[in-house]
This record gives sequence, C-alpha cells and structure tokens, in this order.
Amino acid sequence: MAPVDERLIHQALFGYADGHRLLEASIRFSSRDLYDLSAVSDLGTGIQLRPDESYLTGTTLQDSKYFALIRTWLAPEMPRPGCVWSHVLVLTPEVLASQRDLGALNGLFCRPPSLNLCGIYSRTLDLPHLSRPSDVSPSLVAHVINSYYMGRWFADSLPVGPDLDSAVLAMCSQQWPRLRAIFSFRTALAASASNRGGARFDFQPGGHHDSAGGSVESADGVDTDWIDAAVTDAISPDVTPLRRFLWRYGKDVRFPRQRFHNLVKIHLVTRALEPNGLPLSWAESIVSLFPGPDNAGILKRDMLGLEPAPLALCPAVTFEDTLELFAELLSDGIVVADDTIEAKLSQAPAVAIPSLAASLCKHASELADQSAVVMRALTRIADHSAVADTRVSPGLRLIILRDRHDLINTGSLAAIGDDDLLKLLEIVKDEAHKTKF
Repeated sequence: MAPVDERLIHQALFGYADGHRLLEASIRFSSRDLYDLSAVSDLGTGIQLRPDESYLTGTTLQDSKYFALIRTWLAPEMPRPGCVWSHVLVLTPEVLASQRDLGALNGLFCRPPSLNLCGIYSRTLDLPHLSRPSDVSPSLVAHVINSYYMGRWFADSLPVGPDLDSAVLAMCSQQWPRLRAIFSFRTALAASASNRGGARFDFQPGGHHDSAGGSVESADGVDTDWIDAAVTDAISPDVTPLRRFLWRYGKDVRFPRQRFHNLVKIHLVTRALEPNGLPLSWAESIVSLFPGPDNAGILKRDMLGLEPAPLALCPAVTFEDTLELFAELLSDGIVVADDTIEAKLSQAPAVAIPSLAASLCKHASELADQSAVVMRALTRIADHSAVADTRVSPGLRLIILRDRHDLINTGSLAAIGDDDLLKLLEIVKDEAHKTKF
C-alpha cells in the first residue's frame, strides 16, 4: 500500500460493476484489505433494508490496521436485485485517536447522486468539526453499552435506524483509541451477524454476537450505577472527568472490553476520596483485578502517587501506605526507578516515618534492593519528633542521627540506649577528626 497522509480521512465507494467491487477510492488498498472491504461493504446476510434506509458498519482492516466506517444503502437502480452502495471512510490510527466525536463523521457520508461518479470518492476529506447531536437516546446508548460490554441483550425489541447509529457512535466516541480499534459493529437487523466474507461483529442487532456473556434478559436487577455514568458521559458534548479517566487508564489495560465496567466503577468510588487518599485495601483489590506488569501500569503507578495532579486522575494511597503498596507492585512485576521512589518518599511528612519503617521491616525481602533508597529518604524527612518517637527502632534512630547531626540534642540522645550512644559518639568523633584534617 502506498504511503498515505495520516492526518486526513480517506474514502472509497463500493458498488455493483459485474459484481460487488471497489469503484473509486482516494487510497490504494492492499489485496487483503480490499478483500475484507469487499466482504463487509456488501449487503449482509439476512439483512432486510428498505430503499429509504441505510446502516453503519465499523471494523478494523487487518492488514493496514486502518479503521473502516461504512454506510450502506440499497441500489435499486442497478440491474441486479440486492445491489448496494457502500461509502467507506478510512480512518488511520492517528485520525481514530484524535477525532473525539465520531458522530461528526456521519455528515461525511454521501450516497452516489447518479451512476456517473465523476471522481467524487477519489478525494480525501477534511476532519469534521465537533457536531454531536444533543438528542442521542440515553436508553439506546445504555442498551448498546450493556450488550457490548456485558453481553446482555434485553428481551424488548431494538429499533434500528439513525437513532441506533448515533447511539453506537456515541459509545465508540467514549472509547479510547485501543478499544476503538478492536470494536466491530453493524447497525442493521439481521438473522446472522456474519456475511459472505465470514465477518463477525461485536455488536449487531439480531443473530449471533461475540459477546461477553450472550444472555437475553430483562433490565430488572441489572447493576445500573456504572451504566448510568457511562451513558451520561457518552452523550455529553463535553469531555467529562470519566472520559479523561478512561482515556488515561484504559490505554494499557489488558482485555479492555471486559474491564471497561471495572474502570467506570473505580472512577465512581475514587472520585470523592481526596484529600484522604486511596485506602490500601482498595488499591490492593485494584492490583489483583489487573494482574501483571503489562496490565494497568499507569493506574498502578498513580495509586502509588508517582505522578502529580493534574496528570494523575486516581488518588494515591497515603504516605504511610506507600511502601505496603510498593512491595505489592514489585511482586506484581511493576518496575519503579530508585530515584522515583526516593523522590516520592522524600515528600512524606516526618510523622509517616514509623509506618514506613514498619513496612520496610515487614517486607524486608521484597524491598531488599530498595532499602538503602528508602533509608536515605527517611533520613532526609526526619525531624526531632520522629527521632524521639518510641515507634522508631533504635537502629533506625541511630542511622538518622549518624547522618543528621542537626537532630542531635538532649531529647534525641535520651531516646537511644547506652550502646547506641557510644556508637553515635564514635561516629561523630571520627567525622569531626576527618573534618579537622
């Protein structure tokens, strides 16, 4: 395939010419992509379409990884029954990632005005402005969200047409680029979700669906809090806090389709935690929900507090719990640079030293390689009250006073035993001797 301008929308038209085939395009397709497009742009098996109706198809082309957004109309003017026109918008990964409102692409579709095409579909298209309609049906968006993410197909009939098109594009607009790229859909009602090319769609009214559960049920008893939040975000003309949360933390989540509802729920339960911090038990539950070093790494690092606001959209655990979570993340395979964890602990208040020291002792084996880094940070943040705190071990107190002579006074000396006092005096005496000479 020839190089293309990644910032433009390319297009193509498929229709009848001694068979269903490519008629015009602003881009040259590979043979594999051309085969796939020929299949998904033809009239799907079992689809009943009136002359005044059309439907949308969306799928990623396996060779180029471009996303094809297709509108299909009947073509009764053609000599063969069942012919269709299909206008394809070819979205590069850059366009798919940058176009916030995919509903605006609806305005780019154009049914051929006549059999004389005149090169209409041989030109690239400019990116459209945001134009999401305000009348997207919340109930339809809820149905699409439920069916795609949870495999719940409600027993009531699902209307097809422009309203369903808008609902699907609203949900797709909500998705972060990686999830968009794996979402395939068709908005036409059919007895089967596959066509002559063997394509299968994650969402299509009727037929078989590659869903998470595949159950058909009543809406009664369904957990609606996360669905309501997702719907409110999907139909909003603005970028909501939930949208920012999903796009930040969804990008490196494994199995993003299956974990979408978990991310929404995490946002709902954590958004009101500031300034108290994320409870350690919640953080540990999130780590267990996303196991592995290549799974939700951004979220895990933000729970540790390694990124400042406004980059971090999830509250961090308290300073006292930092090493507890850090030890768990190390066991999970997450790598954090020594200077990063040292910088984090260096921001802790001195009152957190006893808890941090206890965690260091508790997880001595897991934190063995970081113990020197942790001790440097604790020494740096120590104050007189921390040195005098009875929860601080004699060994740690001696290490702090050895490096922080400014904390040596009557109170700190009284807090250490005779043996440690002698050790400290020897250290101070030796350093004074080195300084003198």
